[in-house]
Amino acid sequence: MELRTDGSFQGVSQAPSGPVVPLGVLPTPTEGGKTLVFEGSIQSGSVDYTFTVSGSKSIWMSLKLDINGDGSLDESQSFVYLRDLMVHPPAVPLVVGLPSGSSGPLVPSMNFRVGRAITYTSSVRFIMWMTDINTLEGH
Repeated sequence: MELRTDGSFQGVSQAPSGPVVPLGVLPTPTEGGKTLVFEGSIQSGSVDYTFTVSGSKSIWMSLKLDINGDGSLDESQSFVYLRDLMVHPPAVPLVVGLPSGSSGPLVPSMNFRVGRAITYTSSVRFIMWMTDINTLEGH
């Protein structure tokens, strides 16, 4: 999984949930704190990662998994679940962002926008907003 932001990732930590023991090292933000990459094997159980994103208006997310064990990484909306109602995004990779006119902070409890990036780098971001989380959840 790779995460990118226009802000800065800070305070990255992990906590196992259930019988799983996390393998590998905790990801460290790169590119001036604007990128986080999680790599490794999926175990049974789950691991919760927490972080804050200072000064962010958006976060780009890409999740790729080798589903059939052939060594090829696949990307699908069916791998991604958003918030407690576990709805799928309309596109992957996806971008979540502040509601129009909001100044932040970008937090999961808000009615964030969901879209896809034409480009999303540390210096250039062009995003097509498609919907918001409340609409996806059917509110």
